[in-house]
Amino acid sequence: MPVKQKHRTFTGSNGSEKAKIALAALQERQTLSEIVQEYGVHPNQVSQWKKQALVVVSGFEDQRKSDRESKAQEDLVNDLHQQIGLLTVERDKFFDARFNFKLRALEELLGPIYLQLIRSKITLRGYQGNDAYREKILKQCNETIRGLLLEKGHLIPVELLPYAEQFISHYDEWLQHYHKTRETQDQTEVTHLFTHNFPHDAETAFRKKYEAYRKELGIEGSLGEAVSLSTQQEAAAVAEKKE
Repeated sequence: MPVKQKHRTFTGSNGSEKAKIALAALQERQTLSEIVQEYGVHPNQVSQWKKQALVVVSGFEDQRKSDRESKAQEDLVNDLHQQIGLLTVERDKFFDARFNFKLRALEELLGPIYLQLIRSKITLRGYQGNDAYREKILKQCNETIRGLLLEKGHLIPVELLPYAEQFISHYDEWLQHYHKTRETQDQTEVTHLFTHNFPHDAETAFRKKYEAYRKELGIEGSLGEAVSLSTQQEAAAVAEKKE
């Protein structure tokens, strides 16, 4: 008659051996009978521990997967932050460049031209026949504006380029007329030096751009409403006089 195998009883103090048996069952390098024979444990107990170990291992795998996903998510967020940072830097550079361009255009081109146009109008208001003093002022204004357009062409807003061409054409013609009439031939019978082609549209476009840049850049103050109104009235008077 075969001898019935006596199975061991495991308590909480020998958990390491339970884990060893469960691992052996998971590895499946031994049959259930071999594990039972080696460790002296009931087959049902081995199966139970194996199931428990599977739950633990599955939990480990889920955690590792979750950790990997969290790491991937973290890396993605970091990459996005880096890209956003680069885009922010590029945006700031772009807006800084635009701001600096407009500020330089205002300070070095539009402002000086605007003031020279005002000076020309003031001079024309008192211009009399054969008035050499005021004609020299007009010559200075015209040469200054033309010089600014030619020397500071890189600061001319693209939408003003056609108007800049009109200005240059007008001032070239006026200065040629002045040179021929006053410097070469001294024709005193020509009492007033007018070419009758002053580009009023160009003057308006440059003035509006000057005012727009001042407002956009937040520059406080202006030449004043009185000056603006006065220059408009003078422009109308000059236009009528030239006609």
